[in-house]
Amino acid sequence: MPLTSFLLNADVPPGTLLDFSAGFLVKIGIQWINIAIIIVILVKVLYNPIKKFLNDRAERIKNELDNADQVNEKARELKANYESLIANIEVEREGLLTKAHHSAVEKRDRMIFAAQNEARHLIVKAREEIASERDNSAEEIKQQIIELSTFLAGRFIEVSIDQDARDRYVEEALADWGG
Repeated sequence: MPLTSFLLNADVPPGTLLDFSAGFLVKIGIQWINIAIIIVILVKVLYNPIKKFLNDRAERIKNELDNADQVNEKARELKANYESLIANIEVEREGLLTKAHHSAVEKRDRMIFAAQNEARHLIVKAREEIASERDNSAEEIKQQIIELSTFLAGRFIEVSIDQDARDRYVEEALADWGG
């Protein structure tokens, strides 16, 4: 039934738009009941689940935002901790470098002292060896002089030579010994 024929009843007196007859009011009441039933059905079927979904979504978003705030706060704390660690590392690095430098200087000084002591010991030992060699050389020279004197005396005794020959032999022996 078309809407205009529904709203405009044929037995309506001319000049009036609506007839508030009992049939019309029953039809309007039935339509209101149908609309109410449809609204209840739509609320139960669509509105409540959508409302629940939207509330759950809003709660999830709120929880995620709270979680993000906590994560951001933790990140700020970690960043501050990291920056303090970096600063502490710089201080510790300087301390370690200073300590290593002092240790190296001490080690160098110990090595120099040990080398100087070793050099002194070697010098003393070399002087002792030189003195010993000098004494040995002097003793050896004495022995050679004695041997030479014995040899010359033996030659003088074996050969009877005159005074000029004897002087010449002594001069030759002394020249050989001096060379």
